[in-house]
Amino acid sequence: MKKILNIYKNIRWRNSSGPDRVLLNILKTLSNPQDKWILENKGIHSGERCFLLGAGPSLTKVDLCRLKGEKVMALNGSVFLDEVDVDYFLTVSKFFYKGHVEKLQDIKCRRFLPMFLKDKLDSDAPTSWFNSLSTDDLKGVTKNIPWGFSHNPSNFLVLGGTGMFVCLQILLYLGFEEVILLGVDHDFGTAGVEAKKNKGWVTGEHSHSHFMPGYYRSNEPIHLDVDAIEYAFHLAKMEFIKNGKSILNASPGSKLDVIPRVDFDTLF
Repeated sequence: MKKILNIYKNIRWRNSSGPDRVLLNILKTLSNPQDKWILENKGIHSGERCFLLGAGPSLTKVDLCRLKGEKVMALNGSVFLDEVDVDYFLTVSKFFYKGHVEKLQDIKCRRFLPMFLKDKLDSDAPTSWFNSLSTDDLKGVTKNIPWGFSHNPSNFLVLGGTGMFVCLQILLYLGFEEVILLGVDHDFGTAGVEAKKNKGWVTGEHSHSHFMPGYYRSNEPIHLDVDAIEYAFHLAKMEFIKNGKSILNASPGSKLDVIPRVDFDTLF
């Protein structure tokens, strides 16, 4: 909250209506109720490690059965992996859920979902509905995507770049000592080329950078900003280091250079 107010007070606005609009977005977000589970579970996993699963094809190149007994958080489609018992799930995508509504409503692990998906994915599954602030909410305040890192997820989480970034804010808050990335291939192939041509937008038919078919609907517009993804991982890494914790990337063949690499097989 203090950081947001400092940004608000010290910025040079692009137009006179900027401050009122941005302040309204901030106040609207922070006026929502805090999630009780998040509020009560700060540091619950202190000293533990967690595997954070993306959805890259490299997931098929490791023995996921070795994750038995480990803490696991899944982003988007990796929650559907049969070999893995997932402890936590998150999605912030406005596109992914559309082809998987019933499955996502039926997830048994704790779900972390933004308030803007409540009317789409509400169910009896244990769910923490969190407030979020994106760069669009602070338009005119900063050009950085994402614009910051939240240490108070019960108040709000920062969106931008990749859903992995939101996961990492939660995992640091929960106290994990080490987070190991899997399925974070950072290899977008033709989708990356198309995104550069079309100001960051591609359709699902160009998105073949996932371990499962039908990840997105073929005609679905998908936003892809590779620079923002890399900046998000850099920002998260620095926040973990400041807190004496670490993020490692165990995804075979990953093209993400921001996070230190580790061989998956050496972790057990």
